[in-house]
Amino acid sequence: LEELNLSWCDFSTDHVKAVVSNLPSNITQLNLSGYRQNLTMEDVKDLVERCPNLVHLDLSDSVLMKSSSFPILQQLRSLRHLALSRCYQIHPAALADFEKFPELQTLEVYGLVQDTYLPILSKGLPRLQSTVGPSQAWPVPPGPPGGTAPCGA
Repeated sequence: LEELNLSWCDFSTDHVKAVVSNLPSNITQLNLSGYRQNLTMEDVKDLVERCPNLVHLDLSDSVLMKSSSFPILQQLRSLRHLALSRCYQIHPAALADFEKFPELQTLEVYGLVQDTYLPILSKGLPRLQSTVGPSQAWPVPPGPPGGTAPCGA
């Protein structure tokens, strides 16, 4: 298993912990978006330890994500694409820290940065393609949470 999309599956905190603790170390693409308050910083730490080869990671709509997670995520040396859209506890000024991610090419921050600030963000992160619009890489949940989930939950 190298790719896994479990976005918007309405998992409880315990379900998320079980998923994270059983992920294979060779996984390279993971989408855990839509877990709101059920994805904790401890889960992110465990995820980084278990899956050091992640290239593509989507943690969008995780309201517990903060900029204090950036040093943890920075340990993912192969990370090229990171989606943190609608992680509202991340202050836009903190996004400058992503310059420290050596392989990161794309940063999705829809809902965190207004379109008018994209040129400023791009100037501060010149080697990154920053997107403030919805991701095209993974399915976007149809309608509000509680609607039909991409995983069929």
